[in-house]
Amino acid sequence: MSIDATVVIAQRDAAQEHVLSSVLRAGPFGVRRLRGDASVLTQLDQLAPGLRGRLVLIADFGRLAEDGLWWPTFATALRARLPSAVVLLTDAGQLQPGFRLRQWARKHGAHDLMGAISVQRLHAGLEPIQALLTACGLQVLDVERAQDMLRTLAPAEFRADARVDARGSAAVHAIWRHLEQSGIEPRSLARHMQSRGGVDIADRTYRLKTYPQCFRGDEAVAWLAAQLGVSRAQAVDVGELLRRHGAFEHVALDHGFLDEGKFYRFTAEHPELDAIELDLVAKECRNGGFDVRDRLWRAQAYPAVFLGSEAHAWLMRFYGLSAAGAQALGQQLLDTHLFRHVVDEHGFAAKPLFYRFTSDRHHANPIPTPSAEPAFSRSVAP
Repeated sequence: MSIDATVVIAQRDAAQEHVLSSVLRAGPFGVRRLRGDASVLTQLDQLAPGLRGRLVLIADFGRLAEDGLWWPTFATALRARLPSAVVLLTDAGQLQPGFRLRQWARKHGAHDLMGAISVQRLHAGLEPIQALLTACGLQVLDVERAQDMLRTLAPAEFRADARVDARGSAAVHAIWRHLEQSGIEPRSLARHMQSRGGVDIADRTYRLKTYPQCFRGDEAVAWLAAQLGVSRAQAVDVGELLRRHGAFEHVALDHGFLDEGKFYRFTAEHPELDAIELDLVAKECRNGGFDVRDRLWRAQAYPAVFLGSEAHAWLMRFYGLSAAGAQALGQQLLDTHLFRHVVDEHGFAAKPLFYRFTSDRHHANPIPTPSAEPAFSRSVAP
C-alpha cells in the first residue's frame, strides 16, 4: 500500500493520543507519535528528511504550551521549516471549541480546531479529521475499520466505557453520545432550562451576599432527570456536559456541576467581544497590561506570574467591559493557551490566583501543597 501522507501526532493527553494513533492506522498513512521529552519543533526537524508523502500534524494546544509556544508563535516557526505542512489543532480539555476560538486558530494557519476525541463518540470525533483528509485530497478513513483498529490496538480503552481520563471526561462523553442519538443538542437543552417551565432562576443569598439570577444545582439535577428520564447521577453528567459547553458556571467559579445546593448562573452572550481582536489583546496584556512579577505564596516563590484579579480589572478598564465581559474575554485568552493557571487547576477567574504566560513556562514551579494559589483567595461562596 502506498503512503499518501505521514500523520504526526503531538498530544499531551495519553488517552487522546492512543485513540488518534489507533484509528489513523486504518488509513494509508505513516503514523508517528512525538515524544513528550523533546520539543515538537525539534522532533519535526529530525523527522523531516525521512517523511513520506504530505505531512499532516495533529497537535494539541497543551502540548505546544509545554514547549512554551503559543499557537501563532508555533505556526510561524513551522511555516519557516515545513511550509507545506497541514495542521489540525486539538484541545483535549474541551468537548467542542467555540466558533470564535476555531476562527482564531484558522486565522493563524490551522485547518481547524477540534475538541476531545473519545471511544464513546468516535463517529462524531472523526468528522474534523475526515474533513482535513478530504481537503488534502487524501483518502478518508473507513470508520468501521478505524473501530476495529481501536479494538485491536487499544482494547482496554475501547471496552472501558467508565474510563476516566485526566479530565474525568468519560461519563460526559458517554452522555453526549446518548443525547446525540436521542436528537438532543446540548445548547438547545440549555435554552430549554432557561425557558418557562425550566429551572427556577432567582436571586439567592448565601452568608449575607446576594447572587442575582441563579439556580441551585440539586434543583437542576431533579429537572434534568425528569425531562430526560434518567437517573440523578446521569443528570449530573448531563449538567456537567452543559457546563463544559459554557452554558452556565458556578457563581464563584469554584465547582463543577454538583447535585448539591451550589449556585449556578447561565452565561450571557457578549457580542461586544466580537469587535475585539484576540491577537491585539494578547499583545497589550503581554506588553505591560498584566503585572507579571515573581510572587510568594506560603514561603514559596512563583516566578513570572500575574494575578487573575488584577488581570480582570485591567481588561475591564482598558476595554471598557463589564465584569462579565472581562471574565469572558479572559477565559477566551486562556482557551487559546496564551496563559494558564500555574498548576492548571482553574479557568480564568477574577481572584488572586496565579497565572503565567505560555512563553514563560520555562520558569519552574515549586511543588504545590495542596494547590498553588494564595491562601486568602479561597472563596467561601457556594
